[in-house]
Parts: sequence; C-alpha cells; structure tokens
Amino acid sequence: MIQKIVRPAQGKLEFFQWATDAPSENRLHFCIRSFDVDHKKRETSTMNRRDLISTAGAASAALLAGAMTARAEDEHAHHAGADHAHHHPAKYKALTDAAAKCALDGENNMRHCLEMVAMNDTSMAQCLKLTHDTIAACRALESLSAVNSPFTPAIAKVVEQICSACKKECDKFLQYEECKAMAEACKNCAEECRKV
Repeated sequence: MIQKIVRPAQGKLEFFQWATDAPSENRLHFCIRSFDVDHKKRETSTMNRRDLISTAGAASAALLAGAMTARAEDEHAHHAGADHAHHHPAKYKALTDAAAKCALDGENNMRHCLEMVAMNDTSMAQCLKLTHDTIAACRALESLSAVNSPFTPAIAKVVEQICSACKKECDKFLQYEECKAMAEACKNCAEECRKV
C-alpha cells in the first residue's frame, strides 16, 4: 500500500491511498479522503485503476485541446495584427473556386448517374465516366491553383478539355437537375481555365 499526504493551502488535509485488493485480481484502487484541519472526515471517493486511467486520459485530452485552441488563437491574433506585405495573394482564386464548384457538382451528378445505372439505365454510362474524370481533374486543379503552383496553367489546359467534354455529355440530359448543374459548373470551370 502506498500513501501520500498533501496539505493544500485551503486548510484541509488530503490523503491519497493506492492499494491492491488481492494479488490474484491485480486491481488498483485510488482513494481520496479530504479532512478538515481538525481531522474530521469530510468526503471520500474511490475509483478502480480503469476509472483512474480513463479520467486521467480525458483530463489530458481536455488540457491538450485547450492548449491547442489557445495557440491557434495566439497565432491568429499575431497574423491579424501583422503587416501582410509578406503574404502572397491568391493568384488563381476564381479558378480555384470554379474547380471546387465543378468537383462538388460532379459528385452530385455522379451519385445521380450511379442511381440510374443501378436501375439498369445505361444511357448515362458515358456521363458517369466523364463526370468521374472531371472530379479527379478539378480536385487536382483546385489543389494546385490554391497554392499558386507554377503547374497550374499546364493542368488548366487539360482540365478545360475534360470540362468541355463533360459539359457536352451533360447537355444531353438537361432534364435532370444534377446534369444541368454539372453542365453549368463545367462551362464556368472551362472558361476560367482559358483565362490562365
């Protein structure tokens, strides 16, 4: 049995006790007993090893999350008051936004195409393939253009071709809202690609 006595400033004595129940059970109990200075017993709480570890883990996670939040707030405050002359502006902001919108509308359109194929309607099979290619290409373009990559103009040329082909296929199915939205997104993305 291990015991530790602590005398906090509040005028009470806390008694910590760790003990095993029995050698075969290998259980650890942690007990805190708080006493007033005149040694009258006030409160007792007991927890087993699993509860102690869980509580310690949760407390550690809460402290870590608080520290990370405080650090992020400090960094934000530092940057908010800093001179932004050293920052590079988003050179391809409109292109990045158009590529992101096209990929998002592409995911909605692909879901619709997959549902049609699941109902044995293969008329949208080519639309499905082109939508898949468009999503992949637009995600790559979005990622590169967001960081002002020097490869943005090269990939923009390829994405423009893919978006134009996808728009042409989607135009065949304008009766579906997903295809209509995809055709519009492809048109806008292709136009932004041509500007680069």
